[in-house]
Amino acid sequence: MLKRLWLMIAAVMVFGATVGAERAAAQAAGIAGFQIRKTDSRRIRPPDIKATDGRARNRADWWLLQVEYDTAGGRTTPGSRSTWQDEITLDLTILAPAPVKGARGILMKRSVTYIDVEDRSEPHVADFYIRPGFLERHLKNVSYRDVQFYVELKAKDRLVARHDSANGRAGQWWIVDERRVAPFNEELLTRDQTPFAPYDYDFYEQIKPGPAGGR
Repeated sequence: MLKRLWLMIAAVMVFGATVGAERAAAQAAGIAGFQIRKTDSRRIRPPDIKATDGRARNRADWWLLQVEYDTAGGRTTPGSRSTWQDEITLDLTILAPAPVKGARGILMKRSVTYIDVEDRSEPHVADFYIRPGFLERHLKNVSYRDVQFYVELKAKDRLVARHDSANGRAGQWWIVDERRVAPFNEELLTRDQTPFAPYDYDFYEQIKPGPAGGR
C-alpha cells in the first residue's frame, strides 16, 4: 500500500519552477514564534448521546486529525494583558492511496479560519474529521499510516508555519493535477459539523462564521 502511495504521488505531482521567498522562509523555520508543534491522526469513537429513537445506534469510528500550533506577535487590546490574532487560518490537504488497484487516489482539502486567537504559552488545537460512512465506503482498505497530510498556518494571509507528513521526501506532493485523483473536499469536516461540536467547547478556538470560516 505504501509503495502504491509513493507511485501515485509521483504521478500527480506538479512542480513549480521556484518557491516564493516568503514560503521558503516559512518552510525552513517558521515565522517568529509561529509553529506547528505536532499533528495526531487516529480513529475516535463518537460521543455517547442518548438516542431519541430506540432503533438508533452509534455508528463506527470517525477519523480525527488534530493540529497543535503556536501563535505570537498579535495586537494588544485595551483592557487585556494578552496579545491577540484577529484571524488564524489553517489549510489542510490529505492524499490517501487508492483503496483498490486501478482506482484513483483520494484528495481532500479544507481551509478553516479562527477568530480572536490569544497568543499564549499553551498550544492551540485545531481538529478535522472524516465521518464513518465515508471511511467505510472509500477508505476501508486504507491504512492511516499510508495517508499523507500537509498543513499550512497563516496569519494576515501570510504563511507563517507548515507541516508535511512526508518530511519533504516527496517534493510538493500536495500540488496535484486533480484530474488524476478523486477529490472529496466537502468530506473533510470541522468540529462544528460533527456530533463532537458541544464537547470541550471552550478548549477550541472559535470558527469564523459564514463561508469564509470553513471552505
